[in-house]
Amino acid sequence: MIKYSLMLGLATLLLMATRCDKPQAIAPGETFTLAPGQSAACKDCKLAITFKGVSEDSRCPTYTNCVWEGQAVVQLMLHAENSDAGDMVNLTLRGPNTQKASLSHRGYRLQVEALDPYPESGKKIAPTDYRLKMVLQKE
Repeated sequence: MIKYSLMLGLATLLLMATRCDKPQAIAPGETFTLAPGQSAACKDCKLAITFKGVSEDSRCPTYTNCVWEGQAVVQLMLHAENSDAGDMVNLTLRGPNTQKASLSHRGYRLQVEALDPYPESGKKIAPTDYRLKMVLQKE
């Protein structure tokens, strides 16, 4: 039993270590999805994007009537490829229509397509469950 638990623990640690190692390779115009802590690198753009997490999520839950549609604030680190130093950016997504949220950086536009999961009434979203779907396009 102890041997099984030890092996399961080591397998989990190995999986976690390999998940965060290498940035996802992307090209301009390509849609990509990141989990908190994950990065994407565009070699043609010499730009890397790291999804740091969601600092606020007050979007109106599904099947709920709200006075305000709410918003989510995602934290992104934009930096030159192969560099840890960069610009921390907070991008505000308003209500269910997140497609209008975008930002410009070094001649490229980063546009949000979705922030999942969308809140449901009575259910809390764990910080690690978020997925940010984006597309990077040349301006």
